[in-house]
Amino acid sequence: LPAPKGAKPTPALEDDSKRPDDLAARIKKFTGAATRIVWSRADNPADIFGEKREAQLLGFDTEDGRGERCILAQPDSYARPLITPDGQRIVVSNVATHICYVVNFDGTGLHEFAQGFAACLWSDPKTKETWVCVREKEGSGKTEVIVRRKLDHPEVAVRIWTTADNGESAMSHVGLMNDGIHAVDCNPWPIIGTIDVERGRFKSVTNGCWPSVCPDETGRFFTFRGNHRSIYMFDKLKSDGR
Repeated sequence: LPAPKGAKPTPALEDDSKRPDDLAARIKKFTGAATRIVWSRADNPADIFGEKREAQLLGFDTEDGRGERCILAQPDSYARPLITPDGQRIVVSNVATHICYVVNFDGTGLHEFAQGFAACLWSDPKTKETWVCVREKEGSGKTEVIVRRKLDHPEVAVRIWTTADNGESAMSHVGLMNDGIHAVDCNPWPIIGTIDVERGRFKSVTNGCWPSVCPDETGRFFTFRGNHRSIYMFDKLKSDGR
């Protein structure tokens, strides 16, 4: 729709051609704590799933004064990087090789973790151990399953879900909630729903994209609406899994 006659353009909040000098302070104000961030940077903005082996893995630490830095400079596929709760390590997936890896925040110690795609991290509220939920093939067949693997011992694994994900997307969207028995997923995309891991039940709640869960005990989760410019937010699941 046209703007009202005589209306002035909305001014930009700031010049986004350069990073502000107080970026670290702004991030801390927003998050309320010392913060580390990791992300994948690719020259091709259309490569939203990180399928091309042309990206780099970057990071930012509000406390070290170094600003943005390159963690892994070798061009490759660095899809959905996940930072561990202690901020020390990163789990990232290579969708070209179908292998997920672990690397230290300083770029050292890169090693293969498991075959498949690392969809989310889960911290056991009792033991505080970190687990990685990996979408992987079941044997030599086409069935896609979600397996929870212990970060420090990936051979310790628990299969938690057989997904209806048809494999058309390089990325898995499953998110395990704090209680370890509920999750959200595209099953398959764009059907967003909740999973009762113990009962093996899926309940569709909406259509959308990129669902994500809060890592705390609230059980809240959200998903993008169709335009990827707004979200649906859902409150804690009821005891019956709804």
